[in-house]
Amino acid sequence: MDEKQKKSLIFLHGWGITPSAYAADISALEERFNVVVPYFRGDKFEKNAFEVKKILDENGIGRAVVVGHSAGSITAILFAHLFPERVISIILVAPVGIGRRRSIYTWINRWIYHVFLFFFSSKRASLIFLLRLSRNFFGQMFSHLVSLYRETRAIMSTDLSVYYKEIQVPILLIWSKDDKIISKEIAENINLMNKNATVLFVSGDHDWIKLFPRQFLQEITRFLEKKIK
Repeated sequence: MDEKQKKSLIFLHGWGITPSAYAADISALEERFNVVVPYFRGDKFEKNAFEVKKILDENGIGRAVVVGHSAGSITAILFAHLFPERVISIILVAPVGIGRRRSIYTWINRWIYHVFLFFFSSKRASLIFLLRLSRNFFGQMFSHLVSLYRETRAIMSTDLSVYYKEIQVPILLIWSKDDKIISKEIAENINLMNKNATVLFVSGDHDWIKLFPRQFLQEITRFLEKKIK
């Protein structure tokens, strides 16, 4: 695709990892989009949203498709609330921060269970991929343990339902059927909160996006072609 014809897309990563964990996704997305991938750490989500605007301004980008995975969805929703004129569409993959608040212990327990299944039961992930993801995740844990704890507390106390309901652009919600962190029932409830939302259920778990970059590209391309005139 000609570079001038590509829409801009900003990709907001999830909790406990850096953008490099999504290298395959970013590579696939760059075939169809002008991709911008910031790195955020900490619990100042509104500050992150302003930083996204700054990044778009610095790159001469007027409007963009905003993608948020897991905790990255919080910044995505806040950005759409604060700067709706800068958003073409929002893609939320297994989002958190919408609906009922949860305790930090629930979050940690579910993450431990998810990580155990992902690393020891996953039949789709290669050994090289698992090693790279492990290095990324544990590198963040050892380097930013206190920051990640604060971020986790902030995530669990955040409910952006009011802002989410106000979003006027097309929203694609992607949920994995075997997600152990965010249940299918939560996905269905969030879908009903906004008339502009479409929910898509895929086979996989909370980290589906990292394992199936080509399918992810296909799904969001199909959605945007249908919804964006």
